[in-house]
Amino acid sequence: MVGGQTSAIAQDGVTCSFSLSSSSASFDADCGSSSVSISSPEGCEWAASASDSWIGINAGTNGSGDGSVSFTVTTNSTIESRLGTIAVEGEVLTITQGGIE
Repeated sequence: MVGGQTSAIAQDGVTCSFSLSSSSASFDADCGSSSVSISSPEGCEWAASASDSWIGINAGTNGSGDGSVSFTVTTNSTIESRLGTIAVEGEVLTITQGGIE
């Protein structure tokens, strides 16, 4: 209350936006591991999910603000290459893995 008057104060919150350090990762048929960094404002929560069971998220399934997701891919024992993704709040890391020769 100021001078006998009640005033309402409105404050805009943080606008959350997300970006990944890379949009793709490639592996040969052998198993492998890598990570991707996530940039977002402090206080913005995010969650990561893999599209396929051959992609495992080891660390960083969720967080707030800047962070990273560490992942592994299992050995591809077929001759066919495969494609999968890790999604983080609308941003996508596309993962390709070659088949055996």
